[in-house]
Amino acid sequence: MNIVVTDIENQELFSCGIEDIDKAFQFARQMEEMDIEVKIMAPSLPETLINALGSSAEDCEKLKCAIDREISEHL
Repeated sequence: MNIVVTDIENQELFSCGIEDIDKAFQFARQMEEMDIEVKIMAPSLPETLINALGSSAEDCEKLKCAIDREISEHL
């Protein structure tokens, strides 16, 4: 699973493995210092776990939808 840094138009600017998350935050900080707004997209802990356990892409998507649904119910 990868960490992805995108601009506000969702254009990928930087990508790295989860083990290099510090690099993603460092890159994002550099972009923001140049007044470029970015967002960091990283897998959640449950997504990382289900992926490590070898689940299919379909199961990972189901989990993500369930997490999103649970969060929206509490907003």
